[in-house]
Order: sequence, then structure tokens, then C-alpha cells
Amino acid sequence: MKSLKLILLIIVALAAVVMTTTASSRLFEQEKTKQTDPLDWGSNHVGKPTPDFYGGDECLFCHRFTVGQVWQKDAHFRSIRGKYVGGKDAPEIEFLKSDNNGSRGASKVEFIMGKKEVSRFLRRNVDGDFELLSFGILKPGSDKARYFDLRWSHGFAGGTFDAACIGCHMTGVDSKTKTPFEPFVGCESCHGPHNPEHTKGKDVYLRFSKKGKDPAQMIASSCGSCHLRGGESRSTGLPYPDNFVSGDNLFKDFKFDFTQSDDPKLNPIDAHIQKNIRDIVIKGNNDVSCLSCHRIHPSDTLRHRRQLKTDYCMICHEVEPFKQIKKFEVHSQTCEY
Repeated sequence: MKSLKLILLIIVALAAVVMTTTASSRLFEQEKTKQTDPLDWGSNHVGKPTPDFYGGDECLFCHRFTVGQVWQKDAHFRSIRGKYVGGKDAPEIEFLKSDNNGSRGASKVEFIMGKKEVSRFLRRNVDGDFELLSFGILKPGSDKARYFDLRWSHGFAGGTFDAACIGCHMTGVDSKTKTPFEPFVGCESCHGPHNPEHTKGKDVYLRFSKKGKDPAQMIASSCGSCHLRGGESRSTGLPYPDNFVSGDNLFKDFKFDFTQSDDPKLNPIDAHIQKNIRDIVIKGNNDVSCLSCHRIHPSDTLRHRRQLKTDYCMICHEVEPFKQIKKFEVHSQTCEY
């Protein structure tokens, strides 16, 4: 009898273990597939007045021996800049002047937009609005440099820059008038509006400061506000967020279809950005953010080279030999190249 009771106890115990293991396995699978709501945190500035900005020149006055030493080499600085380098026309302008069609607009250019993949050209009209030249240069500064003409104006056209570019290439853009606080990418585009208290104590930090510990979601929102190409504002329908301020939740206004992120035809640069931001804001993965590999200034690959190998690496690298980069070209419908 005692033997029978012991056998029954063993059977019950084994059944309990099996049920517990099964439940744990199901819970594990649920955790793996669980998705977070990208809208479930933070706020935004849609419909609110543009914040009071201080200006990058004021920032560089104090930071002139640190950021000031490297800022002109930074990719954000080169995103949009004046036409002169060392008192002379920039190489992109000289390239533009060498073409019969491009030379007609070269003398009227005031700003150059873009650097590595494509360069576009801007001027201000009599009303102070920005007009975009239809001519551009692909792969400027390389032996593959060549012209392209979008042929929507064969010259400068108003409205195009405001409708596609200004939200990412300038600072503090008023959503109603489409006028910027600064006609370039300034410090406050990434670091948020200046807070004078940040010099007085230990509790006030600007976004992305060394002492501030911004969560991965906030980092993804700030970087994604410009680098996540292919979405649109819920409030304006434009391809950049409406009145985004660093620290906001980008996705309260910016609508993006992350189902396209696994498309094998997607170029590696956009695929890398989309997959990382998707994993942060939808899958809740906080282990790797943009700042794990990238330094805002100076723009370098120091952190990138120190990272352990992950699936993100395989977007651009060959498995073997790992140092070999896959052949790819970058194109963007949003940026028209």
C-alpha cells in the first residue's frame, strides 16, 4: 500500500513538473514575441509654439575647445552649409559651374545640402524663403561624381525644400510658417533647447550629455526624427515630424511602417537604422542604441569598432571574412536620389 502511495506521489510530482515546464516555456515564447506600444511614453510638441532656442554659436562659445575643434568635420554640420570654403567656392560649386546646365544656377547658390551620397543646392528668394535647385551631384568628391537633374523646374523652385527637407536639415522649424530658427543643423537639434541651469548644478542635463542617461527609446526618437526615412507626420502628412523637439516621443506624430524593415531589397544603411529603432520601440530591446556605436561629435567609428558582433553587423558585413563589406548602393525616395 505504501509503495502504491509513493508511486502516486511520484506521478503527481512529475505531472506538476511537466505542467510548470510547459507554462514556463509558453511564458518564454510570449516574452520573445511580446511587443511594446511605441506610443506608450512621453509627449510631443505638435500644435505647440516652437520652443525658445539659444543658438549654436552661443553653445560653441563655452564649448569652443572641445566640440568647436571638431564641429566643422561633423556629418551633422556638413548636412547643410554655406557655399564657401576658405573664402573660395566649395568643390561642389566648382563642379556645378563646370556643367553647362548647372553653371546657370551656380552663381545664385547660397547653401549646399548633403555631402557623401548626394549634394543639393539652395538659395533664398526675395521673401526669404528657401528654393531648391533641381540639379544635384551624386557621389560628390569621388571619382564617380556625376550630375542628375530632377527636371521638375530646370532651375530653382520654391516649396520643394519646405515639403521634404527643412524639418531635418534646419533647426527649430515653425510648423506653420516653415521658417527655421537656424538655417542649418545646430546643437539644439540633437541636444534639445538650451537650459541655462545646466551649468549650475548636477541635476540638469541637456539631451545626450555625458552625464545624462537617456533611455534607448528617447535616443531612437531623437536620431530617428531625421534618419528614419520613409515615414510621415500624422498631423501634416510631410516626410518629417511636426515640431519635433529632442526628448519627445517621435512616434506620437511620426507614422512609420516597420514591416518593410526586413525587405532584402532595402539598402543596408536604411535597413540598419530601421531594424535597430524597431527593436527598441516595438520589441523593447534596450541593449543596443544608436549611441552604442555612434558618437555625435566627432563623427567616428571608435565605438562601432569596439562592439561585439551582433545580427546588426551582418547587414553590412560579410560573415566571412568579417572585415569585408557587402557591395551596396544607397538610394532614397524621400531625399530624391
